[in-house]
Amino acid sequence: MRQLLYLLIATFLISASCHKQDPNPAQFYIRCKIDGQDYWPNNCANCMRGQLLGDTVYLMNANADYTTVFLGVTQKPNFLGGPCLLNPPSSGGAYKNSTTTNDRFDTDATHTGQLNITTLDKTNKIVAGTFYFQAYNPVQNKTVNISNGEFRLKYTDY
Repeated sequence: MRQLLYLLIATFLISASCHKQDPNPAQFYIRCKIDGQDYWPNNCANCMRGQLLGDTVYLMNANADYTTVFLGVTQKPNFLGGPCLLNPPSSGGAYKNSTTTNDRFDTDATHTGQLNITTLDKTNKIVAGTFYFQAYNPVQNKTVNISNGEFRLKYTDY
């Protein structure tokens, strides 16, 4: 009987250790895939930030060590009116993966994406939505794909 109990406990522990947990299961989050790899920001005070400026500008950034994902939309009169194209000059996305100056990838006329704000709770200051974009680095002549992006954040307004 004791051996059966040990066997059941061992089976449970092994199966529990095989389950991949989201390292950021918090109520507020930003997550996406960068070239197919899971990306979650750190849990520092400024590692996940949303900002709403009036009703026409939304900024969001996520930081994990030296890796940063940034989105910005300006001059969009109604964020809930549908998807926002991430295409400069009035909106865009960026990715940076180190502290050097030649590693920034940005959206442009050819490499675009989309931000879709699905929830804007102004009473509790919560914003949620999805995003994706392609960003290009002309120095490296490379493109990075940011996909499956989703977020739910407390935002600050100005």
